[in-house]
Amino acid sequence: MERMGKIINRLATLNRNDSNQRLKEYNLTGNEGAILMILKKNSEIYQEDIIKELQVDKSAVTRLLQNMVSKNLVKRIQSPDDKRYYLIAITKQGLEKQKLVDNVFSKKDRDIVAGLSKNEQIELRRMLDIIKYNLEGGKISE
Repeated sequence: MERMGKIINRLATLNRNDSNQRLKEYNLTGNEGAILMILKKNSEIYQEDIIKELQVDKSAVTRLLQNMVSKNLVKRIQSPDDKRYYLIAITKQGLEKQKLVDNVFSKKDRDIVAGLSKNEQIELRRMLDIIKYNLEGGKISE
């Protein structure tokens, strides 16, 4: 039987590749789509908060945001309070792409659970939440 960590790692890779493939026709990567979805919840957010949410290193997010600025999807605004920090804000073009990404990710979510009943989907979500909690350093009592 395969180890859980290996299965989870493989699923993460498949998920990342699938997102990249689905968004390719819109000239976006999966991570760019993820940032647009983060900006759906917060129209402006500090770059450091994006780093925490995506759980990738600062230099990767900086490059990603530079790409998105060059595509006119977001703009970087220097914090008036602290010049070391930047707010990331979505542009009009970014909002248009955000709607496309939202539709793509909604379809993807449906595709991921295809063949599972509603109850199975609820149970899967419950188990995934436990795994996430455990990986974040929590511990479920046995």
